[in-house]
Amino acid sequence: MKRTFALVIFLSLFSCVVVLAQGRGRPPAEKKACPPRDDKLTLKSAVRVLNTPGLKECAIEYAKKYGVDFIGDQQILDVLDALNAPQELIDAIPLPPAPPKPHLSGQVTIAVEPRDSEVIINDHYYGKAPDGKTVIPSLPAGDATVRVLHDGFATETWAVRLAEDAPYSTSYSLIPTAERRREAARALLLQVVNAFGGTEGLAKIADASNSGTVTLLDEKQQAREWAMQFAGLWDAVNVSITSARNVCKTSKAGVLACNGKHGNSSEESLLNATLQRLREFQLPSVLGRLLTRSVTEKADSSGIIETDDGTDSYTLTVDREGLPVVLLYRPKSDSTPITVRYSAYLNQKGPRYPGRIEITDPPGEKPQTVFSIEKPPEEPAAPPKGK
Repeated sequence: MKRTFALVIFLSLFSCVVVLAQGRGRPPAEKKACPPRDDKLTLKSAVRVLNTPGLKECAIEYAKKYGVDFIGDQQILDVLDALNAPQELIDAIPLPPAPPKPHLSGQVTIAVEPRDSEVIINDHYYGKAPDGKTVIPSLPAGDATVRVLHDGFATETWAVRLAEDAPYSTSYSLIPTAERRREAARALLLQVVNAFGGTEGLAKIADASNSGTVTLLDEKQQAREWAMQFAGLWDAVNVSITSARNVCKTSKAGVLACNGKHGNSSEESLLNATLQRLREFQLPSVLGRLLTRSVTEKADSSGIIETDDGTDSYTLTVDREGLPVVLLYRPKSDSTPITVRYSAYLNQKGPRYPGRIEITDPPGEKPQTVFSIEKPPEEPAAPPKGK
């Protein structure tokens, strides 16, 4: 544009000088002989010849005989057109070479999570991807920078290399911000509580009575099974564990005492440790503690609640129905976790309760304790009216 503007100014001034030299009212000059030259016609010479009366045809002669030393790009053609240059002169001027074929990649596909994330490639904004994908027919081959952003998630930037004429496909999952993870964890924990019928449902489970079995590994790592009756899953106020050799019941202090024919202190100690584990990891107890803790959703996985305060920690995995399936408990941050698995949930229409609880203490690979019931816990009988 600057070049064209300069040429126009130059030509305008040059034309004024020529007009003044001709004089007002003088007849056009006759055709003159072309001044001799032996080199290529320059743009400046072409403009001078075209503006000199009687020499316009010389521009054609020079161009055909000696050639020109300039390229007929659009700006120069516009200038010559303004000077009424003959078509023969225009035809003698070489055109600029065709632009080189761009080096392009094949189709570029960027899959993102969350699905409506915004995609920017090489500072070009491609908008949101409502279906989770941004598809671009092609991009310049070579290095490219991809940015993916979404409210509530950390913005991510990646460098990629696009091969010429080759498709490129990749996917990105953004990590939620700390605040978003806290909100998600609180919502998920509320979903879990609701899956048990809310606080009212948890209270019913905590006071329920039932029977089942408890299987644990003894000091020789041999599985032993006891029948178990209980009243109050949460605090296990009244528990009776029986086997062919022993009958063990809780005292008012909540400690099991075995008075069977072959009772011994090691067996009582083992059963009391088992009872303590069952009390500690009953779901009403676990959920009650989580509701008082600071929780967050695991950064790289949804459906997992973690505590992030205190010296101990809980990591609870929840299924799509909002039911806990695996709990990892660490008494200290660097401890090997105690693993608790909840399965075989009972009572599809009322408050849910796992029919099977497996507790594995490190360093054991097999569950040290398996607690099983076959039917939903029985709620305590309502007190008679009027009492």
